[in-house]
Order: sequence, then C-alpha cells, then structure tokens
Amino acid sequence: MRRLVVIIVSAALTLWVVGLLRPAIQQAPKTAGASSPAVPPLEVPKANSGSLSSKSVSAASVSGAMNDPQFGLSSAVEDIISIQSSGDLLYLFEKYTPPAKLAQMTPEQRLAEEQQRRDIMADPDGQERTRRVARMYLSMQGQTPEMNEAGDVATYYQDVSEGPGMPTRRAKLMSLVKIDGKWYIGNKP
Repeated sequence: MRRLVVIIVSAALTLWVVGLLRPAIQQAPKTAGASSPAVPPLEVPKANSGSLSSKSVSAASVSGAMNDPQFGLSSAVEDIISIQSSGDLLYLFEKYTPPAKLAQMTPEQRLAEEQQRRDIMADPDGQERTRRVARMYLSMQGQTPEMNEAGDVATYYQDVSEGPGMPTRRAKLMSLVKIDGKWYIGNKP
C-alpha cells in the first residue's frame, strides 16, 4: 500500500511539472510534421478507496484548461499576438483555425493554404505585412470585445483613419469564436 502511495504521489508530481512546462512548450513554434508525444494515462485511486479506479486521467486533461491559452479569451488574444509576432503563420493557422473549417478543407486546399502562408513568411514584403498585422493585434490587448448574447463570439474593433486630419471610423479587427471551450479565429458557423 505504501509503495502505491509513493507511485501515485510521484505521478502527481510529474503531472504538476508537466503542467508548469507546457506553456513554454506551446509557445515554441511547431515544425511541419512534428507531433507532440503521447502521454500515457495515469490510473488514479477513487476517494476513500484502497483500489485503483478504472477512470484514467492524462497529463493533458489535468493541465489542459489551466495551461492552454485557448481556454481563456485574453490569453488566446495574447497567444495570437505572440504567434503572429513570431511570424509563424503556419502554426497560427493550425492552432486557431476552427476545427470544423479544417475538417471541411480537402487535402489540396489545406496544402494550398499552407503554401500561401509559407510564401508570405519567405517574402520580405510578406514579413513586413505580418509585423504590421501583429502591431494592429496589439490594440486588442486590454480591450473589452463586443460579445454576442451567448458569449461565444468576441469581436474586436480598431479606430482607423484614412489619413492625418481625416475622421476616424470603427473597423472590425478580428472575431474569435468559442468552440468546445476553446477560442478560435473566425465567426460562428
């Protein structure tokens, strides 16, 4: 019994450390073809029971909501700004495109989208546009978005002017939609 307690405490400590390291790992840009390592499930004892539960908990599910920036609106905005600023448009596309939209794309469409983003990242003019967009996104930090009634679509706006001395107008900068608890770039389907 004492050995089982030591194993469980060790596993819990490992999950806690993985949870602390996950944000740093998620901030690193993904490379094409790279996949995250699978984390085997951990058997957890039931409360007030001496036997192991049949319920499994993975490290990802334990630390997922706490460490995944997509679960919080402001943390998703900061993550989008960070990724956009790094210029990794492929990673931004993979992480913040709504799953249904990705699922609807044919392999050819997905390859074309990825190639377009590679071309932008390789072109000096494209890199400058990427930095300009990142600077525009910075205006979203600290801004209270306009929310729909259900609270699952957040729209950010920016005041823009056509030139010096010209009146400003409010222009839509970006909408984020909440799907299964995570925020994605886009509008509600």
